[in-house]
Parts: sequence; structure tokens; C-alpha cells
Amino acid sequence: MEDIAKACGKSRSTLYHYFNNKTEVLDAVLIDIFSETFQLATKDIDKKQTLKANLLSFQVLKLADLKLKLVEFDSLVKDIREQPEILIKVTNVMVNEEINLVHQILTWGIENGDVAKIDAAEVDFLARSLVLAMRNLEIDALLYGNMVMEISHLERLITILAKGLK
Repeated sequence: MEDIAKACGKSRSTLYHYFNNKTEVLDAVLIDIFSETFQLATKDIDKKQTLKANLLSFQVLKLADLKLKLVEFDSLVKDIREQPEILIKVTNVMVNEEINLVHQILTWGIENGDVAKIDAAEVDFLARSLVLAMRNLEIDALLYGNMVMEISHLERLITILAKGLK
């Protein structure tokens, strides 16, 4: 709470004027952090790019930002590790935005010939599956410090996925 108050230029008591408890503050901070990461990760997404390029760009930027935030928000990460339900609740708020984005990337991939024609239900399922799989890697990194996914691993994973969808 002290770190958050300092970052806001406010006192701890001022924070409690706007939020009922520490959990509400953590929720608001995490939503802001994840929204910022999502916006950053979408900056290079473009219909004219290949499926592989879009997915790789999105995931690499998210991974890089997550690594920075693990260091930058060390106190917050400790709180999350003590109360993992906070992370699950907050990321559920963001998951639909990410599914919609990956759905759009897959749709462009179909239009561009990077992905074989599949029906709408399969696109929905694939978008959800990809997001949830990557999200679990991110949660693993946040909760347990397992940042095993490097850019080279991501690139290989996305290359295999793109080839399989062709």
C-alpha cells in the first residue's frame, strides 16, 4: 500500500478514502497494469501481416512487458503470490478482450490464406484455447516465478501452430 500511495503521490489514508480495502486497490492496480500491457502488445497487430507475425508480436511484447513488471512491481508480485485468487479474478476481466483480439488475428489469417478455412465455432474455440494456454504460462510466471518461456520458445511454438493451421 505504501508503494502504491507513493507512486500516486498520495497518502495511504487517501487511498482508503477511495477504496474499501487493500484487495480493491490491488484489483484496480492490476487491471490498470494488465490493460497497459494489452495496449502495448497490440500496437503492431495489423491485418496485412501474417498470422505468425501477429501472434508472435503480440505474445513477445506481452512477455517482455511481463518480465519488466515482475521486477518493477516486486511488492505487488509478492502480494499476488500470497493471494493468487486476486490474479485469477482480475485476469478474468481482461480475458475476453484478448480472446476477441486473437479471434480477429485468426480471421485475418483465414482471409490472407495463412489458415485453412474453418468454421466460426472452430475459430471461437481456437481463439479461446490459444489465449487460455498463453494466460496459464503468464500466471505460472507471476505466481511461481517460472519465466521459462523465452522469445525463441515462443517463436517455435507459434511457428508450429501456424504450420498446423495452414
